[in-house]
Amino acid sequence: MRAIETALERRQTPLDIFVRNDDGGWAQDELDLLLGLCADRQCPIDVAVIPAALDQPTAKWLHHWRIAFPGLGLHQHGFSHSNHEQQGARKCEFGPSRPTKLQAQDIAQGKQQLEDLLGEIDPIFTPPWNRCVPGTLDLLCETGFALLSGDRATASIEPSQIAQLPITLDWERMRREGHLAESVSTQIVERDTIGLMLHHETMDSSARQELGAILDIIIASDKANFRSMRSWVGEAL
Repeated sequence: MRAIETALERRQTPLDIFVRNDDGGWAQDELDLLLGLCADRQCPIDVAVIPAALDQPTAKWLHHWRIAFPGLGLHQHGFSHSNHEQQGARKCEFGPSRPTKLQAQDIAQGKQQLEDLLGEIDPIFTPPWNRCVPGTLDLLCETGFALLSGDRATASIEPSQIAQLPITLDWERMRREGHLAESVSTQIVERDTIGLMLHHETMDSSARQELGAILDIIIASDKANFRSMRSWVGEAL
């Protein structure tokens, strides 16, 4: 963890960080533990919610969490988190094998379901597996979304019809490959904005403890600022 502290000390300009947790609607107990971890530190976290996975009891629970912890943001995560690509191709819900008309229906239906169950949601869309085709961006604009959060490959789609806020660090992959602290410290030095992607359903107590330790180091620094994803809506990226 000392590498992260050193990287923060080396920064000359402020660093913005957002935390995005995917797959809201699944594994409620694990999500509750993650939200508690962030709320205890007053660290904003955005949950990308799968519309087809959300039922009324879970929506009511998320609503109460949002009241208790204003740092919690909720936005749309695809529709059903289904892969529509052929076997062997990279998984994608809004990829080349999904016709535009059906993509449009999925986006609009998902948005309506979330609004019906949660009330107002943030105008942000996270595609499952962090990828979509260029035409999806037009559909998102037409449906009222202001921000897309995918990966850096999605953010490179040109021309860009919608503002993008890509994730830059995949917690699960970094931890699995054994270079978590190294990756975090490298991006602290090299980037002005860091997007950390979590998946609560795969995090055990050890992973949450490690996350808490890293958040504590960053929060203690005067060089970094945790921001909600909604704070980027309308901001030039």
